[in-house]
Amino acid sequence: MNKARVESFSDGVFAFAITLLVLGFQVPSLDSASDPLLRKALLAQLPQLVPYVTSFATIGIIWLNHHTMFHEVEHVERGTLILNLLLLLVVSFIPYPTAVLGRYGALPTSARCAYAASNPAVEASARVPRVPPKVFPNMRLEIIGPPRR
Repeated sequence: MNKARVESFSDGVFAFAITLLVLGFQVPSLDSASDPLLRKALLAQLPQLVPYVTSFATIGIIWLNHHTMFHEVEHVERGTLILNLLLLLVVSFIPYPTAVLGRYGALPTSARCAYAASNPAVEASARVPRVPPKVFPNMRLEIIGPPRR
């Protein structure tokens, strides 16, 4: 398969996941429009910013690494497509534990555990496309350019 299709689809999933992150924020609903009430409501949402920024950075870093990995690729085999879908599955899940942590982060364990549990999955899926060929013998990324030493 042409790498441009894989990159375009992947970029769309990354963009969608990042967009879902911001949808976790709700515009405050006020009984009456007053500056002090709005300020108080906005300040109450500050704890949501930490998981949002962390998840945005995580997805951004994975996207940058994905872009770097595919920069020199000319053709993608079926095995790589499957592994790429695994990566995108995990990336598209990140907004859910982010929303849970943003809403229930004050709870001592449950919300934080839900968020923390997604991190090993993100790490593993981000590394899978770079595993040695001996692990997945049918997976092949065809690299163009000078041979690597």
